[in-house]
Amino acid sequence: MRPVRCLLLIVLLLAAFNSYAQMGRLGAIRSVEEFKFKSIFGAPKKDSTLAYCLLGTGFFKSRQAQGADTLIARWIKQHPAARVIPVSTIQSTMIGAANSSMTYCWMVDKEENLNVYLIRNGYFPGARCRNQKRT
Repeated sequence: MRPVRCLLLIVLLLAAFNSYAQMGRLGAIRSVEEFKFKSIFGAPKKDSTLAYCLLGTGFFKSRQAQGADTLIARWIKQHPAARVIPVSTIQSTMIGAANSSMTYCWMVDKEENLNVYLIRNGYFPGARCRNQKRT
């Protein structure tokens, strides 16, 4: 099981490295206090057409361990200085809202990463942190 975890961590780090190259297109890193999150989904308090998700793929059909929603809410409350880091974005995700989008994001507070914590502790399958397919 350890090799799988190491491989997952390497994939996540490569995705993060790749995301820095895309930052100009994705938008700025923002404070978690600017968002309202419910479970794995969130949006800036000032613009609900910009959806954010802690999972990269399979977010509507993903299995999750019991207590994941509570853990996410508690983590956010305990980490008010956390930053929301965009990884990739899919544009025009809402009918009638051309500027809408869905952004796969990481939530990080110094050395702690909520996404990695959720995977390592079995709340979500590791494959759900793969980057979204962009069109």
